[in-house]
Amino acid sequence: MLVELATVGVAGPRATSSALRFKRLILGAKAPRDTAAVFQRLFAFPEIPMNGGPRVMLGVGRGALLVVPAAEVGGIEGMVALSMVSDDFESLVRSLESAGTRGVLRGTGEVTLEPVATHGVHCHISRYE
Repeated sequence: MLVELATVGVAGPRATSSALRFKRLILGAKAPRDTAAVFQRLFAFPEIPMNGGPRVMLGVGRGALLVVPAAEVGGIEGMVALSMVSDDFESLVRSLESAGTRGVLRGTGEVTLEPVATHGVHCHISRYE
């Protein structure tokens, strides 16, 4: 699996940091515990305690990798969703609206971009950590 986040046209010494940052990558797996064990063995990601159940969360820098049962996400095995945090949520929403982005669902403190807007994966962007 390869996940790449890129901002087109922003590179080199004049690049500025984004107000949008990675929070969590959600993967569907037949056996979440076994899948998480592979990531732990290869990369030594620490497990983040959760409230029980079949889901497993691993720490990756300031973010996390959440492995969920494929049965909970329509049978999908692999990347299901990407979760991010915006430091400038209102500007983000205005940008999405002015760009005419399709598949945007807006909540109180979160927007969800449906797969039609993100080339196949749900993207949740929140104003909160």
